[in-house]
Amino acid sequence: MPETKMRILVVEDDFLVAEMIEGVLEECGYLVIGKATDGREAVNMTLELKPDAVLMDVHLPVMSGLEASSMILRLRPTPIVVLTAYEHKEVVEAATRVGVGAFLVKPPNANSLRRAISQAIAALTAPK
Repeated sequence: MPETKMRILVVEDDFLVAEMIEGVLEECGYLVIGKATDGREAVNMTLELKPDAVLMDVHLPVMSGLEASSMILRLRPTPIVVLTAYEHKEVVEAATRVGVGAFLVKPPNANSLRRAISQAIAALTAPK
């Protein structure tokens, strides 16, 4: 029986960065099922496509990545990995408060990405 690839939604407003992240995800054996470019679109696509995990940029137009993550976790709990260009303590703390399971600095490498997705899944499924 063939193994089902984990389905990932990429949320990134920079086209080239989104393409690079998609390439790393595919290298890891994941299937990119969609790409959103703003927070509102991320929420809508998560509800519609039901991904196994979401890679979410922090700084997005329309609705921030943290606002979108909070809404997704409320409406359809999904493992979320937050991506940002800079590792700031305040962003990490805010992401943790929202309930995001993992945090990565862009550009992520394959090993970091795999580990972060696993951490996000574990964080969401851990007993409270």
